[in-house]
Amino acid sequence: MRLTTVVRAGTLAAMAASLVLGFFWPGFFTAARTTLLWLIPAWIAVLFLVQTLTTPNASGTTPLEAGWNRLRGRTWTCPRCGRRHLLHVPLCGECGELRPLDAQRG
Repeated sequence: MRLTTVVRAGTLAAMAASLVLGFFWPGFFTAARTTLLWLIPAWIAVLFLVQTLTTPNASGTTPLEAGWNRLRGRTWTCPRCGRRHLLHVPLCGECGELRPLDAQRG
């Protein structure tokens, strides 16, 4: 299931629950006022971030995918065991092989 679907479903469930609680317990919004004052803006920020990070841009990739692709481009592959490491890691964690000076990215 996609992250946006989960967040939207959670939002609708929270809204429905608060309406039901407000209907059957009229003092709910008064009692929960301090919590709702920070929870509602925080949830709006979460919704905005999820929507922004998972919406494809003009190139067809989401910002999360683009960031992951940039990170993957900054790696080197160990010539001995084939394990992938970030470019700043000088030794292979698997076999101890030293990163080649001309470490190929990929």
